[in-house]
Amino acid sequence: MKNIIKKTGSTKVVALGGLEEFGNNCILFEYADNIIIIDYGLKFNREPTFGMNYLIPDMRYLKNNISKVKALICTHGHLDHIGGVHFLIKELSIPIYTSNFTAMLIHQAFKEIRKTDYELNVIEVNKKIEIGPFMIEPVYVDHSIPDACALVIETPTGIFVHSGDFRHDLEPFQRKQNKFEAFEKYAGKKCVALFSDSTNAVKKGHSITEMTVYRNLEKLFKSYSTRLVFSTFSTQIERIKKILDLALKYDRVVFFLGKSMLTNLGIAAKGKLLDKYENTIKPLKSYNKYPPKESVLIVTGSQGEEKSALIKLATKQHRQLRLSKEDVIVFSSSVIPGNELSVSNLINKLLKNGNTVITNDDLPIHTSGHGYAEELAVFIKKIKPKFFFPIHGNYLNLLKHKELALKQGLAKEDVFIIENGQKLELFTTHVKILEKIRTRPTYIENGQISDCDELVLQQRKKISESGVLILFIHCNHNRIENIFSEAIGVTSVHNERKLLTFLTEVLRDRFAGKSFDDNLKNKRRGEKKITSEVKNILYEHLKITPVVKVALYMKS
Repeated sequence: MKNIIKKTGSTKVVALGGLEEFGNNCILFEYADNIIIIDYGLKFNREPTFGMNYLIPDMRYLKNNISKVKALICTHGHLDHIGGVHFLIKELSIPIYTSNFTAMLIHQAFKEIRKTDYELNVIEVNKKIEIGPFMIEPVYVDHSIPDACALVIETPTGIFVHSGDFRHDLEPFQRKQNKFEAFEKYAGKKCVALFSDSTNAVKKGHSITEMTVYRNLEKLFKSYSTRLVFSTFSTQIERIKKILDLALKYDRVVFFLGKSMLTNLGIAAKGKLLDKYENTIKPLKSYNKYPPKESVLIVTGSQGEEKSALIKLATKQHRQLRLSKEDVIVFSSSVIPGNELSVSNLINKLLKNGNTVITNDDLPIHTSGHGYAEELAVFIKKIKPKFFFPIHGNYLNLLKHKELALKQGLAKEDVFIIENGQKLELFTTHVKILEKIRTRPTYIENGQISDCDELVLQQRKKISESGVLILFIHCNHNRIENIFSEAIGVTSVHNERKLLTFLTEVLRDRFAGKSFDDNLKNKRRGEKKITSEVKNILYEHLKITPVVKVALYMKS
């Protein structure tokens, strides 16, 4: 393996996603004719998407430079970092490098779409891998999923650090060392640039430690002698292990419910992360064999997701289980922005059923996987970069992170807030802003990349708001003979008949005689003219603005 010693040339960087947004994380490093991709995630749109499931980064730049793309390296297994991988690999047959647990999650995603022809390499922490001119060392960081890594990337230009998602846990759970200590060996080296997670840059101070969460969860085990039902993120394996530890300590068995929960628990089991709980975890079929005081249920649905396990339990629609009103429901999770209403509705359903509900507002039983301002500042101090680029977050988050970097002593001209598609050329002494690559949303619809664009979404939005009125108009020579209609989401069936009668009379009157001949003798022009007239009539008389489509059939 070659050692990169001489600092020479420049390294280009461009983000395809993750800037001024949460999710869609993807950033490229380019040296000469070599490109590596760091993460390829998805983004759940918080706005109504009208049939679109989610978005992934625009891959046109990658497809246009396919001969240069050497590999994809994933920092960890959350969907905002790996959720688009199987779409990318369908288009670019490149090797994937990542840590063990992340690799198992990616393998599962390929398994679900029955794809077998892919190269997936498990990399060892603190061990460098060589990909063309890049030397990449994964370094474990604290996050809310196993095997999360930051990446130290060395090119002939110098050292670059990509933080991945991270926090700085001051009181590690069942661990003597804090993972930040792994970066000590880079403290004396000159880092050209740091690209750092900004998710919680707006939050002051320090995040709650995992030991604090553990102690508060234990209070619940001590306080309640009925069944405890925990809802948390299915990738929160460390949180789930804490609950399992407490169940073991307080002689309770644990059941799991929810597709993603069972999938991720299966992956964790394969990774030997759950071996000590073999006698604690029980199959769901034995649920009713244990009294409530001896059992724990861990379920999906902490975000109030439609069709999730907890929603089905709250609405008494689950086929196998029923909640008792004595069950205590514990939300060991945060509310993702945009999900406030669905979570509130879920909690209200549970309370109405008679359940006690405990959230993070009642007792600190959840902590973020993303560092607060103090933790981000510590990381900047540890790395001591020449240039700083906040990533992962909306503009406010990026701006607050920039302010933090300036407080750590970085020069104003060395801290950059960039946009998706902005290409940079980094030297050891300066940064050159290059042309901006055009990027556009790439929507996923029913498991496939959609060819829908913003115009199609606007049309769907309009139809969802105002409905659609379709008119089939038969014309004979100089008069309208018949009009047939189909109104969807415009008015009731009864009123549709009235509407059709009204439109027929008005249109016959407006297009009688010579006016009819002038406007309708050309089919396409006639359809356009009638569409315009119908819209005017509907708004003038009824104050409604549906999408109107006219099909004109003319007899000569």
